[in-house]
Amino acid sequence: MEIKIISDTLDELQYSTLVPETFKPYTLPAADKVYAGGDYGSIIFQHIHSPVTDIWLSSYFMNREAVFESEGSLPHARITFYLPQ
Repeated sequence: MEIKIISDTLDELQYSTLVPETFKPYTLPAADKVYAGGDYGSIIFQHIHSPVTDIWLSSYFMNREAVFESEGSLPHARITFYLPQ
């Protein structure tokens, strides 16, 4: 599965499997995690796979307003919750 995300500065997000310690309280123990950071802030993508479904959780910690564009061939239904920090 290939998912590509471009920021509003036209940079492709670079991912790391190392999540900084300050963000560990926001992670799910059983999830596979990737972290991306830039001038926009920080993002943690988490994935839990089961035989019947896949659950993705994306947490955004923004330093500024930003727009992201994503590309992928993943069938999905999206539910979005915005929680103030």
